[in-house]
Amino acid sequence: MNTAFLRWGSKFVVSKVQQLWARSFENRKVFKYTQCYAFYSVNDNNIKIFRNKFADRKYQRLVYTTYFKNKQTFRLLSVSKNRCWNCNAVVTERDLVCMSCRSVQEPRQNLNYFEIFKETPHFDIDIRNLTVKFRHLQNLLHPDKIASRPEKEKAYSAEQSALVNKAYQTLRRPIDRGVYLLELHSKPLSEENITLAPDFMANVMEVNELIEECNSADVLESIRHVNDARLERLFFDVSLAFKEKNIDKARESICKLKYYINIDERIRTLEEKLGVSRDD
Repeated sequence: MNTAFLRWGSKFVVSKVQQLWARSFENRKVFKYTQCYAFYSVNDNNIKIFRNKFADRKYQRLVYTTYFKNKQTFRLLSVSKNRCWNCNAVVTERDLVCMSCRSVQEPRQNLNYFEIFKETPHFDIDIRNLTVKFRHLQNLLHPDKIASRPEKEKAYSAEQSALVNKAYQTLRRPIDRGVYLLELHSKPLSEENITLAPDFMANVMEVNELIEECNSADVLESIRHVNDARLERLFFDVSLAFKEKNIDKARESICKLKYYINIDERIRTLEEKLGVSRDD
């Protein structure tokens, strides 16, 4: 164990604390003398472990004492403040379900949509991986899984399931994901506060007029190809702007995207009328 401390340091401390606190106090058999761990941080690079033979037999629970001498160790061990309402095991802010007893946790209002799926808040995310996480969470929250659970947990499950579904529907679409990222950066999209170039607006009006007058599948296909190229370019601009933390540029590009997405929807509607099918 000393070798493990020298190799992994504070990370091993947190892992050990979580292992100890993850066990249910009610289900543990407490003897007259039960070993528990007390941690003492000598400095940032050296952590010693002591064994403390003490147990509170009256209340049938173990007493853990933690000593810390610096802020780093305190931050690492502070993860223990969040506990499962059912088994008292340690849960993190982003855990929707307790990993110890599988009980659905109370929804946390301070979680954003990226944190629900334990994703980094970026515009470019792996949609396939997001879908896998979504299906896994919905499986954990499925009503059949908690049919015999308390009413409180059923209420938690309904709220969590609705929240997960809303978060997934937002993050899976690039335009909705971009708008949500703007909200996280405290710069929500408001077209009234964005002034777009006159030539851009003139081009949008011209394309809309072409679609209005179009009655040929070939002409419509050429319009669609040009619009698809503009969409691809704007999505690239949005991605680059978020990577460079240029939120104002991302905001402007997303505003332009909404215009061209509306054009794409009009094209799709006209394609249905003309009996044109596309691959995507």
